[in-house]
This record gives sequence, structure tokens and C-alpha cells, in this order.
Amino acid sequence: MKSIAACFFILVSFSLFGQTKSEQLDSIFTLLHENDRFNGCILIAEEGEPIFNKAYGYSDVEGGLQLSTNSIFKLNSVTKQFTAFGIIQLMNQGKLDLDDNLAKHLPELSFYEDVTIRHLLNHTHGIPDYDSLFLAQWDLAQIATNNDIVELYKKHSPSKRFKAGDQFNYGGIGYELLAVVIERISNQSYSSFLAENIFDPLEMDNTFDFARLESTPLGANMVVGYVFDENLGRRERVDLLPQEVSKDWSNGIYGSGNIHSTTADLLKWDRALKDTGFVSRADSLLLFSPTTLNDGSEINYGFGWWLLEKESTGKIVSHAGNSGGFETHYERHLDSDKTIIILQNFDATTPAINAIDAILYNQPIDFVLVRKEIDLTEEQLMRFVGSYVLNENIGFDVFVENGQLFAQLSGQSAIQLRPETENTFFVKKVDVQFEFSHDSTSDSDTMTIFQNGNRMEARKVVD
Repeated sequence: MKSIAACFFILVSFSLFGQTKSEQLDSIFTLLHENDRFNGCILIAEEGEPIFNKAYGYSDVEGGLQLSTNSIFKLNSVTKQFTAFGIIQLMNQGKLDLDDNLAKHLPELSFYEDVTIRHLLNHTHGIPDYDSLFLAQWDLAQIATNNDIVELYKKHSPSKRFKAGDQFNYGGIGYELLAVVIERISNQSYSSFLAENIFDPLEMDNTFDFARLESTPLGANMVVGYVFDENLGRRERVDLLPQEVSKDWSNGIYGSGNIHSTTADLLKWDRALKDTGFVSRADSLLLFSPTTLNDGSEINYGFGWWLLEKESTGKIVSHAGNSGGFETHYERHLDSDKTIIILQNFDATTPAINAIDAILYNQPIDFVLVRKEIDLTEEQLMRFVGSYVLNENIGFDVFVENGQLFAQLSGQSAIQLRPETENTFFVKKVDVQFEFSHDSTSDSDTMTIFQNGNRMEARKVVD
């Protein structure tokens, strides 16, 4: 595999020599699109000025409709940053405090007595997500809303996973409850509050909350989401796949994933985050500061933003989202004022982040276009089974099922690890690699995770 990667690196370096940044980016994304690894829109800006803005592929494959730079995509979890800023606006209006108990605004949930607004914003509340409760207690032929979440939790009082502030557990429920808080305090719908306070003032004319329901047709420029179906061996519209349609009951839930937007509108939001006239320095500090747990340890997550610092790029705040065939990647390089916005309507890997960084910072370009899966026996895979910890708050369980290796982050769905060599693995839909190693000196096992130029080590827990 190393020889394949090396050959591809030479090819890319040779073909991009002498090109402008825009031409280099176009060469890479054209190659990705031609190899079924990218279908969507990408906008890259430096100091707020787009240096690359292009669409590749189809918004509606069956209808033969091409994407344009005005195409409107579902943002999925990038929605969370708008909900978070809505809460901050209410705080600035003196209508809530971040350390208010949730019960002050949602008295139906007073049994979560230690949970505050701040805990909801940074995923340290401990409240379990709603999926299992709804699957057991809800008529799945009916569309659920956020108020239904409150009523069902009031009725069944699901136990918290941990004391608020003790752990970080990423999920959607916190932001869905925050959307209800926004509605209760403002006496407006979540949708109208965000429009009035964020989207309209910033002239984000193609940004709005939208529930993808069968009874609600798509508007102009809204694109269709496509998911790869293993049985069909191809991508298919989400609304034609039974396993996706079965999730429709949750499409009426908002606050964590239903905002739709364009690359151009997200750049307007990006500039607003830079402009202290709209988002004050104090507000930015809240959004982009790490979370401190009760024991004093820190998690690199703010209010709706992941936090990162790389030697090659400096401080980065970002978020991604994937569901229903839509893949979103939005990151802001704070030190150099660079912006990367990638919106896709195929469930393809968010691609080439390392290559984009290399182009933006004039570094050598190196990325693998296609990773080749090899066969390993179940006996070979069993060597890696166990629990691995990144730190005392974040851990992975690695297990074998039906002859395949899986890794499951605490509180998240399991992901399949596909073997690339005897001890390195990749994930099909996410640009992340796993490498397992054994240190004979300390007799310890390590799982190293590589993603977007970052390297994280998790050690195996010894029974």
C-alpha cells in the first residue's frame, strides 16, 4: 500500500506544479468527483474573500439536475452552532443565564435538577438521547417534535448516564432541548427566532430550518440526499430506501440538525463570527473555549464547535455533520483567517482536508485517492479486541462481529474498520485511519487514530 500511495503522491505533485491555489484545488476535486468520492459544493476563502467556489455533480440524479453554487444542503450537526448562538443572544438580552438550571425553563424536566443550560451546550448534561425511548414508547407512524421529547421524558423520567459536568458525551438531545428553551423564552418558533435574529440580519436568504417530510416538497435549489445501499450496490435517494424511511418519525425534531444553507450563506455567517459588531469578543470566547469538567480536565469542544490546534495551521474551530445522505464540513482557521466549507449530498467521505491545508499553506501535497481493503481472518482481527481510552472521559470499544472489526466511541454508533494492512485500518465514509501497535518493552497495546492531520493515541485497558 505504501508504494501505491507514493506513486499517487508523485502524480499529484507533478500535475499541480505551477498551478494557482484555485487550479490546484480544482484539479483535486475534479479527480475526487471522477472517482465517485465527491458530489457537492466547496467554497474556500482567505480573509473572507473566496479563492475557490465550485459545484461538482448532481442535485437530483434522476432528474439530471446539476448542482450550482446556490444549491441548498441540509447541514446536519453544523446546525448546533446556530442554536448555541441563539442561546447566547437570549443571554445577552438578559433573558437567561448559562448557569440556569434546566428546570427553570423546562419545569417538566425538574428531575434533571443538576443540569444547566451550559451543560446542554457542551454535551456534559448526562441526559440520554431519545432514540431508544421513542423506539419503545412512540408510534413510529407519527412524526415526533421537540415538545414530544419533553412530554415523553416527563412521563418516563429516563435516568441520566452520569452526574452533570462529570463527563462529555456528544449527542443531539441537549440541543433539541435548547431549541425548546429558545421557544419558551422568546415566545416564537425556533425557526422564526433564528430567522429574525441571525439569518435575516446577515442576509442569509437561503438559510432556514426545514423538516424533510414526505408531505413537504423541496423548494427551489434544494438538493436531494443519496445514501449508498450495500444490497443495491449503488447510491439511492434517501426517500426510496426502507431503512432510511423508517427514521422519518424523527424528521420533525429540530435544534441539532435541520438547518439548510448554501456555501455563500455560510461565508456570510463566517464573516459575522469575525465581525465583533455582530458576535462580540465575549461571545466568541464562549463559543470557542474548551469545556472544563468537574475534575478540572478539559474537552476540546465549545458551544457547538470542536476546537483544534495544529502546528501547520494554528487554531481551528470546526464542525461536521452527516445524515440522510448529506455530509457537511465547515472549519475556520482563526490565526490566518481561512475558511473551508464543504457541502455534499452523497454519503461520501469528507475528502482531502490535508491536501486543502497543504495548498493553502504552500506545503507538499500528499493524499491517497482510494484505499484498498484486504482480507484478514477473524483470528487476526481478534488481536485488536478490547477497550481503549484516549483519556479518562473518552474511550473506544473495539470488537469483532460477523468477521468484521468495529470501533465504538462512548455513546456513539459503531463504525466498521476496514483492513488496509495487517495492523492498519480505514473507515469507508470518514477520512480517518486506525493503527494498532504493541510495545514489547512495556507490554502495552496502543490504537493510534489519524484524522485531518491529527494524531491521537488510545491505550488498551488491561483487565
